[in-house]
Amino acid sequence: MENNKKIICKPVDEELMLYNESTGEIHFLNNSAKLIWEAFQAGKGVGEIEELIRKQFDTCESVDIRKHIVDTLNLFKNKSI
Repeated sequence: MENNKKIICKPVDEELMLYNESTGEIHFLNNSAKLIWEAFQAGKGVGEIEELIRKQFDTCESVDIRKHIVDTLNLFKNKSI
């Protein structure tokens, strides 16, 4: 996934608003999606993002965080954000 320069990011309360200038679409990210977005934009890999999420949020070890991260990154890609 490329770092898309046509995305404008603005914090809105506890969420992050992403505006895609090329499509005109607006997306709001909750806290976990926001963390994934920011970490990925900073060059972090899935394993590093998983560690960040486990530190930031109260997650059960049995929860497949890695799958949720990959699904979220795929959603970003499919939405061109």
